[in-house]
Amino acid sequence: MEDRKTGVPSIAELIENDEHKGKRALVQFAAGALIAIGLIFTGYLNFMLYSRAFPDTLKVLGLIPALLIEGSLAVFLLGSFVWFAAGAQGALARIFGWAMFGIVALNCIVEFNALTNADAGQNDFLKLYAFWGVPVVIPLVVGFWKAVIDADPAIQIMRQKRRIAQTLQMAKMDALMVALDKEESRMALELYGRRTAEEINARLRGAGEKDYSLNGRDPK
Repeated sequence: MEDRKTGVPSIAELIENDEHKGKRALVQFAAGALIAIGLIFTGYLNFMLYSRAFPDTLKVLGLIPALLIEGSLAVFLLGSFVWFAAGAQGALARIFGWAMFGIVALNCIVEFNALTNADAGQNDFLKLYAFWGVPVVIPLVVGFWKAVIDADPAIQIMRQKRRIAQTLQMAKMDALMVALDKEESRMALELYGRRTAEEINARLRGAGEKDYSLNGRDPK
């Protein structure tokens, strides 16, 4: 009773909490393992699908789209825990994450039917997706990531800082142009011109005196 009044958990409660944490960690590990197994299987199907476009010596290039698609699916699953912020970026990440499931599912259907010699040509949608969708999803996934990165609050803060710096620079230039348009600036420019002209004339006179002395004549 004393422990409950002070808010300090009892030994039994601590043991129970540890058991719950251990069970939760075990379930999380099992879920992660199942996801990894699924990604390996779908990744193999994606590799087989995209490697069909290349000759035998270049079939390894099929790994690139396979890793892009499967890696994106995995990162969209885990990104909400370590990266994606609330708001626009989080909403886009959720939408694109589910879109990645749809892309992987359609790719697996197309390749699985090809491997089993199933007549998928009767399905107009799958036929259309196999012709257009399979190659298009590669730049589409890159576009997903661009949208998510653009919505990152850190990127938006950097852009706002650049905009503020550019605005301040433009304001300084506008203030300078206003100052140069005043009468004082005109007079200062005129004075600068006179001084410069005097310096040039003085150098010219000095050069003339040198020429006279070189010819053995007195400049006077």
